[in-house]
Amino acid sequence: MPSLKPMLRHATVVLVVGVALAASFVGAFHDPRPHRMPVGVVAPAVQVARLDAGVTAHAPGALSLRPYPSAAAAATAIKHRAIDGAVVLGPARARLLVASAAGEQTVATIQRAFTPASMRMPVVTEDLAPLPASDRAGLAPFFFVLTLLIPSVLIGVALTVVVKDMPVHDRLVGAAMFAVALAVIDALLSNVAYGALGGGYLQLVGLGSLISFAASSVTVGLGRLLGPLGVALAVLGLLIVGVPASGAAVGPAFIPGFYAALHPILPMGQGLDAVRNAVYFSGHATADKLWLLGGWALLGIVLATIGTRWSLPELLHPRRQATASATSEPDAANMSVA
Repeated sequence: MPSLKPMLRHATVVLVVGVALAASFVGAFHDPRPHRMPVGVVAPAVQVARLDAGVTAHAPGALSLRPYPSAAAAATAIKHRAIDGAVVLGPARARLLVASAAGEQTVATIQRAFTPASMRMPVVTEDLAPLPASDRAGLAPFFFVLTLLIPSVLIGVALTVVVKDMPVHDRLVGAAMFAVALAVIDALLSNVAYGALGGGYLQLVGLGSLISFAASSVTVGLGRLLGPLGVALAVLGLLIVGVPASGAAVGPAFIPGFYAALHPILPMGQGLDAVRNAVYFSGHATADKLWLLGGWALLGIVLATIGTRWSLPELLHPRRQATASATSEPDAANMSVA
């Protein structure tokens, strides 16, 4: 009868990962509340101060009101992703400038904060970046990036754990080829087959390839440098923490402070923002996210390169490496004699 120890060991690892995922996801999304969500205000300074006091009294720390000189300036700030929405006070009514493409939760929060009752005048809502008919819930960008990230981490794990004898250069080339193939297929499904994501097809392929390679190269690099510990760190940072830190469909303003602080750093959050901005906001506020994703990809290459000369498993088990080398030398000699 085969030993149960390997099965129990693998089952324990999977169980730990499952519990960590549940704890991280539920902790981030069980009670989504806005945290200093930036909202513009077009009104005289006295009215801005009155609105700020009312919002602070009703929901402390929820919104961060920023004055703008005109409705046009506030609209430009929304389209350039500087603010999430704006309220424009007029003599007879108030206008709410929103962008549902930034998240339905964001729109709903602004509408709840500035109701006709609280404003004491009629309120109308203008959507400057509406969602397409094929994606009314605004979930397509999140699932596009998520279905890039998970297979990319898995291919990184496979190239580290399963394919052990492959040179690091070949592993990185394999990860890059996989990234392009995955992005082509995901963009084809999202953009062409289902029409859930607008924008240019080649644009999505480029973004998807960068997001995928950033995740897979970091996994390969950490795995080569730190062994199983590196693989665990990659899974922890890219998936267990990275996915909740992206804000998912609710947006980064609605997740707890720990995850919100990591949102501008981790690939999942920046990849999601880059796709959303490219598709719905004409590419505004995208360049810095592309630089960060490129930095993650470069980091993975650097870590993998260092791992070819110095790795934690080889430092911890030098005798095993020496034994393997000594064993291979007699075998090679016997083969040459034969």
